[in-house]
Amino acid sequence: MAYILANGKQQYFDSNGDPLNAGKLFTMQPGPGVTTPKATWTDALETALNTNPIILNARGEATVFWSGAYNVRLETAAGGLIWTVENIGVSATPVPIGTLVDADDYANLQAAVDAVYALGGGTVAVYTNQTLATCLVAKNGVTVWTPNNSTTITITGAAVQWPLYTAVLLGGYMDAEWPRATTYPANAILRGNPTVTLTTAGHAANFAVGDVVAVETVSTFTVGADDLPTWAQINVITSVNVGTGVLGLRHSIDAAYASVRVRQLQTSLFMRDAALNPTTIPLRGVRDFSLLGGTWITSENVAPFNGAGGAVDCVIAPHRTICAMSPAYGNLFGYCRFETDLVEVRRTPIELAFSSHGNTVKFGHITCKDTAQVVDRLVGLNSSARDNKIEVTDFNFGNDAAVIGVDIINSYRNSISIHSLIGATVTNSTIQASYFNYPLSVPGTEVYPTFNDIHIGTSNVTSQAAYINLGTGVAAYNITGSFFGAVSLTSSVLVDVAVDNSIDVWAENKGPIFTGGASGNKVLGRFGVDAAAPANYTAIGDNVYDYETPAYKVLRDLDFMLSAGAVTNATAFKKTVTYPLATILPGDIFRFTLKGATTGAGNKTLQLTFAGVLLLDLSGGSLIAGAAGVDVDVDLVVANNTTAVASVRRVIGATVTLTDVGVSGKNFTTTAYDFVEDITVTAAVDTFTYRVTRLKHHRPFTCNRDLP
Repeated sequence: MAYILANGKQQYFDSNGDPLNAGKLFTMQPGPGVTTPKATWTDALETALNTNPIILNARGEATVFWSGAYNVRLETAAGGLIWTVENIGVSATPVPIGTLVDADDYANLQAAVDAVYALGGGTVAVYTNQTLATCLVAKNGVTVWTPNNSTTITITGAAVQWPLYTAVLLGGYMDAEWPRATTYPANAILRGNPTVTLTTAGHAANFAVGDVVAVETVSTFTVGADDLPTWAQINVITSVNVGTGVLGLRHSIDAAYASVRVRQLQTSLFMRDAALNPTTIPLRGVRDFSLLGGTWITSENVAPFNGAGGAVDCVIAPHRTICAMSPAYGNLFGYCRFETDLVEVRRTPIELAFSSHGNTVKFGHITCKDTAQVVDRLVGLNSSARDNKIEVTDFNFGNDAAVIGVDIINSYRNSISIHSLIGATVTNSTIQASYFNYPLSVPGTEVYPTFNDIHIGTSNVTSQAAYINLGTGVAAYNITGSFFGAVSLTSSVLVDVAVDNSIDVWAENKGPIFTGGASGNKVLGRFGVDAAAPANYTAIGDNVYDYETPAYKVLRDLDFMLSAGAVTNATAFKKTVTYPLATILPGDIFRFTLKGATTGAGNKTLQLTFAGVLLLDLSGGSLIAGAAGVDVDVDLVVANNTTAVASVRRVIGATVTLTDVGVSGKNFTTTAYDFVEDITVTAAVDTFTYRVTRLKHHRPFTCNRDLP
């Protein structure tokens, strides 16, 4: 009988972490360099053969039942090599997907995971609520599957029990543990090579197929008392040649360096606790671990979802998490996928550090829950983090004070997109890219923040410093698209010793300031009424300025604002604003935002209509909220030529209401419908700011990975 691998229908990705549409999966007899085809099947009884190569569907998926060991090669539809793996296969006593292990059949969830790992991998199904006194330790080739998203897995360990107080221990490598793993010198590496050659061929005997390793530079930077490589790539050994010292790698090398070494992350050591005493957890990297579905909770405010680091090709996709830091938090994660619908955090929502690379993060809604905490950063990328894609739909840090919004330190080629950022105050800058001067073992090996692509859709955040700050070192070739609600108490844009950056910004106040040797930058944006435009700005509209220094880069197409204004009055009146939308096309998004404060009694109302359909009706004094304030966000998404859907989020004081309103039976191809807003205020002093924006043909922002 043949067996399917752990995830059922397997999914494969291209070099950028995207599903490999129409990719080719070749399956061959096992052995070094062997290319003789070997069969796989679409069913467990081996009655229906797969083609060879297997052609993946549009999501990069295929159903593959395997028997024994294989060499496997993955190519693009055009025949471009992505990776080659030798001598992989299912265990002689595997756990097939059709007979899942039930976690309730074991002493606890960890015992079930350990049992499946001992069988060579498989799936643990969690059907009932689970409670663990310490973290779940991830194991190679194991999938933890919780089919019911309301099922909870709660970790109750105390904060003093590091490393056991996290939800999932995904690898064992914190900064202090990294130097303990043995390294072996290697020859120079070139970008695109699927192998690395050890300087001493006999050292290859210390490695085995399936080992998790890091290829890294000899040059280091110092963090605290620890020396860490300036570049590292986590990988999996696919072949070992003791005669030549050549190690095959699952992922091709992504950079060129002359002086490198290979660090063996599969050790016989044990992790240490905060007092550096050994625990019972092996010090190892982890590969091919998956966590799917369920609600995962840590009881401690300081407990992250993922602890430690050193993980490759893992999928962490719970439905909901409640913890201090989200699933996308840790060191040296490579080619992992972090995806969840609901994230409730208390300190650092997202941080990929220490050479984390090639990861994909896709979160639905992030909420910061504990108002007593100061959020140090909303999204952090540091210490050579590269080629990561981060996308968040809604990010709400409420009344918490965040120190920095998006914080990029010594990291490059990353893409970050936050569609809606809601919160109070960022005490520093909302977007910041900077170079931190860590001590270097080899002068000239600095890593600068370059080629990062940052986009924030709608934001009502107030920055105590510049809204966008590129500087404190050299920030080069970055692209920021920060739109609609950039509120800054000093300046909208501050560029210091930064070159060739492109910045689009719609700001409600303060103009840009450039200092300290900035060159080759371009800023295009709308700035508020208090903006004092420098002499080298060109006014291209009401408070709209175009600034460019020599050799600027070409900007992408701008989204644009239909209207913005304020309602402030001590006497009753009604304000009606009509926005003729002219041409409406499928994919357009019209965004209405209102923020304000009301005082006293009276009939304060807000009505919002589109194409004659009432999207929002706050009447009968609904807007009376005192100093608690009012926030309204409406996204109207045009689905096709006849229908649209408005997603309405309103916050009146402490009450949050979410509704969807459909608009159908229209004809956008021939009729120009209006967007109409009616605001009524009373004799009490009420203050509202509002704006309507049109995001024409909204599309994701991606980093140009081919740039040097």
